[in-house]
Amino acid sequence: MWALDVADVFVRHAWEMEAQQPLGIRYLVASAVKVPFADASFDFATGFMSFMDVPETERVLAEAYRVLKPGGFLQFSIQRRAAAGHGRPAQVPDAALHAHPQPVAEPADRAGLLAGTRAGAAPQR
Repeated sequence: MWALDVADVFVRHAWEMEAQQPLGIRYLVASAVKVPFADASFDFATGFMSFMDVPETERVLAEAYRVLKPGGFLQFSIQRRAAAGHGRPAQVPDAALHAHPQPVAEPADRAGLLAGTRAGAAPQR
């Protein structure tokens, strides 16, 4: 199992935790827009509360498609921000995304992924 993060401080902390309590996870500093793995390397990929922070959503989804094996699955969670007045954003729960999936569905379609009704996608191969 691999875990990626763009922040070296988080990866360093994860390695320290792995040394104290081994789980068999290998950690790597890397960007979601350029994943350092060969095509069709994984059966499953996940992104937890991160895709909404990467401006190149379509690139992230394209990379997920590239590294997933045929029939593989991408599962992710995001929160969308909505205006709350007074210049502060409000957090809209994932349920709102399921009702209005276009922010993810359109880039997923362009990236060759079939978006499901929940926050996840699988390669259209």
